Amino acid sequence: MTARADYVGPITKSAEAMFARAERKTIARKLTAPPPSALREIITSFGLSPTIIRRWEEAGLVAFERQGGRVVVNDTTREHLATVIELRAAGFSVKEIAWISETLPPTIKQMRDALAARQAQTVSKPSTQLGSAFRETIKAFGLSLTVVKHWENAGVVAFARQGGRVVVDDAMRESLAMVIELRRAGFSVKEITWISDTLPPTVSQMRQALQARLAQSEAARARSIAGAIVAGCSRG
Repeated sequence: MTARADYVGPITKSAEAMFARAERKTIARKLTAPPPSALREIITSFGLSPTIIRRWEEAGLVAFERQGGRVVVNDTTREHLATVIELRAAGFSVKEIAWISETLPPTIKQMRDALAARQAQTVSKPSTQLGSAFRETIKAFGLSLTVVKHWENAGVVAFARQGGRVVVDDAMRESLAMVIELRRAGFSVKEITWISDTLPPTVSQMRQALQARLAQSEAARARSIAGAIVAGCSRG
C-alpha cells in the first residue's frame, strides 16, 4: 500500500482508493499508538537514547524500579541519570562509574563524591600548557600539547615544574626524544610504561628497550632473507 506522496504512477480510481486506505491506516495507527512512556520522555529531555540507557542498565550504572513492566520514574530516577551524565561529561568511562562502588548501582552520593574528587584532582594538577619555552620545545619536536599531556597522564614522561611552569632543560628534551624514538619503533604508550617498574622509565631504560626491539627486528629480517634465499635455491 503506497501513500499519495510516494506514488509515481498515473492517478486512477484504484490509485485514489489505495491512497484513501493508506490514509485511514495512518490515522488508525496514530489513534491506537500508546502514549510515550515517562522514561522515554526523560531520556529524550536529557539528550540520551534508549540504547545508551540499556547499556548503562546492563553495566550496572542505573537500576530502574518497574511496575507492570513499566519503569517507575520519580525524582530519584532523574537525579541518578543526571549524575551519571555529569560523570560521563567529566571523563569517567562506563567501567569507571561501575567501579565507584562495590555494589551496583553506585548511589548518587558515591557518584557525587567521585565527581568531586576528580574535579579537585584536575584543579590541583599543574597545567602542562604553561610556559612559552615548553610550547616552543614540543613544537620543535613536532608534537602537540594534547599528545604530551597524554604521555604525562600515562606516566611515560614526568616534568619538573617551578611556579606551575614546566622546567625545560636537556633532561626534559632527551626524555621526549627517546619517547618519540620508541613510538617510531612501534612501541605503544602502554608498552613504554611497561619498560620499568616505576614511572616514568628512565632514558637509559628506554634506550635499552629500543635497542632490544631493533635487534629483534634485525634478527627477524635476517631470518626472512635467509628463508627467501633457501626457497629460491630449492626452486632452482
